[in-house]
Amino acid sequence: MEWREIEEFWEGFIMVRRPTRAYHPPTNLYETEDEFVVMVAVSMADRESLRVVYEAGTLLIQGQRSEPEAEVPKRYHLIEIALGPFERRIVINAEIDPDGIRSTYTEGMLTIRIPKAKPREIEVRED
Repeated sequence: MEWREIEEFWEGFIMVRRPTRAYHPPTNLYETEDEFVVMVAVSMADRESLRVVYEAGTLLIQGQRSEPEAEVPKRYHLIEIALGPFERRIVINAEIDPDGIRSTYTEGMLTIRIPKAKPREIEVRED
């Protein structure tokens, strides 16, 4: 049997399915004494496309995962890596310091550090 005959044989069995729902990257959220830490696995994401927004108690994480440009044409037989836009929303039900939120992107991992709000004493004044 020649290689082309083998490919033709398998073409009848192999179904390529593209993801039909929005991609939600795997995420870990943990808490320390001073902060919440969100880790989002976004390998293949374009760093320039990453967007982190905190508004009204919700952290919104958005971006774009792209495949590197290929020099040769391809014919897929299996697609399991979701490419394209992604989004993740995380509700933070705690008092935080939104001005102190910081994020870094290293080796495919987006890490967002959300400092907890510090208690503050309110001055009591006379009328």
